[in-house]
Amino acid sequence: DTLGYGDSPAPEGEQPEIPYFADSVVRILDALKIDKVDYYGAHTGAHVGTELALRHPDRVRRVIFDGVTVRTPEIRSWLLANYAPKIEPDDHGGQLHWAWLFVRDMSQYFPWFARDREHRTGNNIPSAQQLHNSSVEVLKSLSTYHLVYRAVYRHNIGERLPLLKHPVMCLAKESDPNVVELDNAASKIPGVKKVRIARGAAVVEETARVVEEFLDT
Repeated sequence: DTLGYGDSPAPEGEQPEIPYFADSVVRILDALKIDKVDYYGAHTGAHVGTELALRHPDRVRRVIFDGVTVRTPEIRSWLLANYAPKIEPDDHGGQLHWAWLFVRDMSQYFPWFARDREHRTGNNIPSAQQLHNSSVEVLKSLSTYHLVYRAVYRHNIGERLPLLKHPVMCLAKESDPNVVELDNAASKIPGVKKVRIARGAAVVEETARVVEEFLDT
């Protein structure tokens, strides 16, 4: 998990930025004694991977972005103000109910707080077990999850993508709300390979196939 998510430790500082998270990947590589990697990053990971490739180009061979987005300053400000509120436990356990609604609404709307027809994702509601699993992951990192989301919405990735020199593949799944940003994001990356995975396809298998094909070329 990214620092501040799931089972990973909290990031340092009250306002970590995406370059900090990119440098954390290098610390992992150093600890594992790995010189160079192929990098796969989804959503937040695409922002981290962009900075990793730009800040540490010799540590990366090829780059894959899954669901990368380039949004206007106005949309980023809107998301920064609303998407990831700071949540703390209370005596009534309100955080438990909040986490459940957060992941449930995230499956139905993007952004999750804009619950109207315009922002529907068209996806089915996950099963109770899936919602439980996702809620637990959020609760594990309740005090820090917002730090990562906010770093993403402060990160002006649109200015950084054109600087990439590595081979890059941008892919997006039609079931992912970020698919609407695929063409825009890909257009900013020199020599990019673009892949769109259809809704209803064997998504995991198809994703694995296109990733393997890209990495083997």
